[in-house]
Amino acid sequence: GFLAPSLGAMARASAADGNSRLTQQRALCELNTKALVALTAIPETDLRQKLASAPVNAQQSAPISVASVPAQTLAQRPDVFSAERDVMVASAQVGAAKAQRLPRLSLNGSIAGTRLTTGGVDTEGTTWSFGPLAVSLPIFDGGQRAAAVTASEANYDAVVSAYRGKVRQAVREVEEALINLASTEARTQDAIVSTKGYAESLAATQSRFGQGLASLVELEDARRNALASESAQLALALERNRAWVALYRALGGGFEPDMASKSAAK
Repeated sequence: GFLAPSLGAMARASAADGNSRLTQQRALCELNTKALVALTAIPETDLRQKLASAPVNAQQSAPISVASVPAQTLAQRPDVFSAERDVMVASAQVGAAKAQRLPRLSLNGSIAGTRLTTGGVDTEGTTWSFGPLAVSLPIFDGGQRAAAVTASEANYDAVVSAYRGKVRQAVREVEEALINLASTEARTQDAIVSTKGYAESLAATQSRFGQGLASLVELEDARRNALASESAQLALALERNRAWVALYRALGGGFEPDMASKSAAK
C-alpha cells in the first residue's frame, strides 16, 4: 500500500509491451523460415535442423571491408554481359548490311573422283569443272539496301544506348552497396558503445531500485533505453549483412562470362 496504483499499471504495461514484441519477433522468424523453405526447396524440418545446428554469429559475418571495386568486375554481371553481346550482334548486322551494297563476284565449280572397272582392271580418274562466272551489281534496288544500312545503324545506336544504361545502373548499384557498407561500418562502434552504456545504466538502476533508491519509472526508462539500443545494434548488423548481399548481387554473383560463352558456342 505504499506505492501508487500507476506504478502497478506501468509494470503491467511494460510486461505486455515486451510480450507483444516477443510475439512479433517470433512471427517474423517464422515468415523468414517459410521464405527459406520456398527459396531452397529444403523440407521445413530439415531446414530447421540446419538452422539450429549452425547459428550465425553476426559479429563474425563478413569480417572484411571493401573500399572500391575494379571496373572490369562489372563485366561479369549477366545483364551487362548480355547487353555487350547484343552490341556485338548489332555491329555485325551493320557490317552485313553494308556488304550487301557492294558488288559481288561468284564462281561455281566442282571436282569429282571416278573409278572404272573393266575386265578386272581398275581405272581411277578425276574430273573437274568451273563456271559460270557471275557478277552482281546492286545498283537499281529502289534504295532498299541503303535503307537496310540505315535501319541497322539505328538499331546499333539503340543497342549501344541500352548497353550504356545497363552499365550505369550496375555502377549505381555497386556504389550504393559500397556506401551502405561504409556507413554501417562507421556506425558499428558507436552502436556497441551505446548498447554497453545503456546496459550498464540498466544494471545500476536495477541495483538502486532493489535498495529503494530508484523508482519503477526510472527502472522502466532504463530498461526501455537498453532494449532500444540493443535492437538498434541488431538492426545495424542486419543492414550490414544486407549490404554485403546487395554488393554480391551488384557484382554479378558467381556468374562466369567464359562459361556462358562456351555454352553459347555449343
